[in-house]
Amino acid sequence: MQIALARIDDRLIHGQVVTAWLQSIGKCDEILICDDKARKDQFLQNVLKMTAPPGMSIRVLSVDETIADFQAKANDSRRSLLLVRGPAPMLRLLEGGAPISFINLGGMGAGPGRRNLHTSVSVSEEDVEHFRRIQGKGVKVEIKMVPSDRGVDLATLMDQRGK
Repeated sequence: MQIALARIDDRLIHGQVVTAWLQSIGKCDEILICDDKARKDQFLQNVLKMTAPPGMSIRVLSVDETIADFQAKANDSRRSLLLVRGPAPMLRLLEGGAPISFINLGGMGAGPGRRNLHTSVSVSEEDVEHFRRIQGKGVKVEIKMVPSDRGVDLATLMDQRGK
């Protein structure tokens, strides 16, 4: 299985952004949502499927199921838009051997214990540690909400802000 785009966005699927990214990345056979919470919640799965573009295949798997899927379908020619809510599951995917070399970072909302890093990205200390570990694996992380935005390299931004 090929990853057309690996994206961290705490909203997972949402209208214009997913539509814009699907147009930008070209041929895409499915949206693969890797989320332990959504995997256990049939109502949430139904909502996610209704939010997807008509005719687009949607799969909702746990992190462990996604790792197994990548291993079982390593030579599959399908292209997937991979969506996860945050850096922790993305790090687990990488540690499990998922073929990810670039991550698009969309939105990560504000909340208690989180500080604003960029317009659309708030992080906890744990998130920062996960991002450092992801980058330590040679994976580039770029903040970019939609394809037409100018990308911001997360490593440079974290170094500038001392985080």
